[in-house]
Formats: sequence, structure tokens, C-alpha cells
Amino acid sequence: QSLDASENSLTELDCVAGTSRKLKTAGVPQGILVFGALQVLKLKKNLLTSFSLQLPALRELDLSHNSLQAFPMLQTLPKLEVLLLDHNKISGPLTEVKNSSALKKLDLSYNQFMYGAVELSQELQNLLQFDNLALKLKDNPFCANIPAYQILCLQKLPQLRRLDDIQSSDMEKQRQAACSVSLNLRAMDESASRHESLKVVDESGGSKAAMSAVFRPANKKTVFRDISEYFARALKDEDSTQICIAGATRLTHTMSH
Repeated sequence: QSLDASENSLTELDCVAGTSRKLKTAGVPQGILVFGALQVLKLKKNLLTSFSLQLPALRELDLSHNSLQAFPMLQTLPKLEVLLLDHNKISGPLTEVKNSSALKKLDLSYNQFMYGAVELSQELQNLLQFDNLALKLKDNPFCANIPAYQILCLQKLPQLRRLDDIQSSDMEKQRQAACSVSLNLRAMDESASRHESLKVVDESGGSKAAMSAVFRPANKKTVFRDISEYFARALKDEDSTQICIAGATRLTHTMSH
């Protein structure tokens, strides 16, 4: 069974939860009596701020493009395999994910997760139990502060089937490349704190132009020349860490497009 209630401006799910007073008064069945066998539930592009339903047979849940500020309660969804939470306002730890032992696809992109490198490394431990997981984390606030976050994910979660927009055919190559990189997480956090999220600034207002250069649309024919220029500048600049990070950000931004 499947139910698609996308794009309906829903703010609550009383009939699915079994708590609708109108349906109860009218004697209309609701809740688990009606939806207990539901396997696919699509609720994207609504106005939901929370989700806590008991759906024992549910395998796919799409809550993308809502206003969620926290994870759904996953312990009541024991068979869930696909969880789409992109384009919400979720932040905080990833501990709730451990309550969904059958998960195979998890999309957390375009949310409000804000971690330092050390904290992200710790949070990724919550995903170690999942074999062959397809994971999306891109376009969260921490991604700008940790240009090498994909490398960290591949190091900490070697069992991933997909990460962000990296093609399945490229995953093994990217995994091997990540394993050859040594990351100093504390130094990355110190640098991010010191420079306030990669601000390559000058007093004449050049920060906007600098960030535009880093995040401009990728041209794969010239991007390595661009990155070389960042590192050449770093050799001449006493504040070289920031410029190196900007170059790494340029590379990460290119790889994700």
C-alpha cells in the first residue's frame, strides 16, 4: 500500500495517527486500523513541523521540503529502508538514526546541521551499523566549514554505497583516494573558528567577490588551474591556511556538481 499526500499544505496528520476528533465522532476508521499495512508514504512539500507515527510496515518515507526541526521518531518505523528529509530545518545529533536498523537510503541534505570536524567525526559513528547505505549530507552549514567533509565521511563510513552526488561507479576510486589523505580534525576546527567559515576578506569589500570565485559554476577544464592558483597564493601569504581551504572548497564544490 502507498499514500501520496504531497503538496497539500498539511500541518498535521491526525487521520494517520488516529487522533482526528472529526473522524472519531463520525465513526470513520483511522490510524493503524487503516494505515497499519502502509509501505510507502510521500509527504513532500507540506508544512509539517514534526512526525511521530506508528507505521509498522512502512518502508519508504518522504518528508522532504517541509519545516521539520528534528528527526521523525524512527523507533515506531521498524522496517523503514528509505528516509528522505532534505530541504527541512533539522539540526542536532544523528543519534535518532540508530533506531532505524533497516535503513538503506538517507537524505539529510539542505538542512541546518552545524558541526565542527571533530563533532562530525563523532556523529558519523551513529551510521556505522548500516551496510550499503546511500547517504546525502551536502548543502548543510557544516559543509562550508569542512571542505573535506566528504573525505571524512568516506574514511569513517567505508561501507557507504553512495555519498552525495558521487556516482556509484566512482565510489571505490573516491574511497581509495580518501584513505590516502591524513586529516587533522582539530586543526580544521581551529582554522574554521579563526576565519569564520572561509571568509577570504579584504577591507575594500572583496569578500563577496572572493566567495563568488570559490563557488562560481565549475568548469572542469580549468578548475585544476584555479586550484593551483590558490595554493600558489598560499605559498606567498602568511595566512596560508585560509587560502588552502578556499582551494579545497573549490575542488569539493566542483566534484559535487
